[in-house]
Amino acid sequence: MGLAVSAEMHGKEIAEIENDFNKVNSILASIVNEMQDRLSRVSRLLFLLDLAGLNTDEQIINFSLGKARELSWHNTNLL
Repeated sequence: MGLAVSAEMHGKEIAEIENDFNKVNSILASIVNEMQDRLSRVSRLLFLLDLAGLNTDEQIINFSLGKARELSWHNTNLL
């Protein structure tokens, strides 16, 4: 992501797109359940993991996704 943003924003302030970046974070977090549902239709194991995890698995996924995106934004600002 960092390289793509760096190439696209060449000569512009990266802060101009931070709100858009954060909107993408919200969208990704909002579709975690839907993606789990779709994947569990084709994989019994994922269905069982989702069932056993209750809400914990979504919290872990959203936390991990948030940390990955946070690091990605940080690295983008370094370029």
